[in-house]
Amino acid sequence: MANVLFIVAHCDDECISMGGTLAKHVADGDTVQGLILSPGVGSRDGSTEGIPARIAMCDAASKVIGYDVDVRSWPDQQFDTWSQLALNKTIESVVKEFHPDIVYTHWDQDNNLDHRLVSQACQVACRSVGELFMGKPNGYWTNHHFGNSEMRDVSDVLDVKQKALDCYWDELGEVVADPYEGFYQIVWTRGTL
Repeated sequence: MANVLFIVAHCDDECISMGGTLAKHVADGDTVQGLILSPGVGSRDGSTEGIPARIAMCDAASKVIGYDVDVRSWPDQQFDTWSQLALNKTIESVVKEFHPDIVYTHWDQDNNLDHRLVSQACQVACRSVGELFMGKPNGYWTNHHFGNSEMRDVSDVLDVKQKALDCYWDELGEVVADPYEGFYQIVWTRGTL
């Protein structure tokens, strides 16, 4: 059995990019815990009214898949207004407390700045972790090489991932999960530690 930690920027990132992988870990008897830095609400219209609803959606998705999650209150699409050290230390404190064997996070070349900053902080804060995987959704444009990849077939837990995605009805609408991890296909690469 493994301790598995996922660290993402916004509520819904966990289900979109790694929901199937997390469901497989839970099905295998691993202990799965998550850290989400921001509810992911507020950048579009400046309103924070939707935060309680988004956190409720995240809680519902976590119950569908079967993990515990800690949602923090970093401001959506403004992680660059905080110091990288603050982000590193936030993640490092969770890593020290949970002692993960495996960590999943964003790809460090993601187009979303919050995602990139979280990934970079994970590479610092997870130095002691056995395996750090970064997921790259195919939907993003890039000229960067994404090497040392592995695909995760999640077809046996696809129904679980789909139910978790459905919890985020306000953000995602109707999304059909792909049996190869993601509604964008996800590829995992080992961190550059």
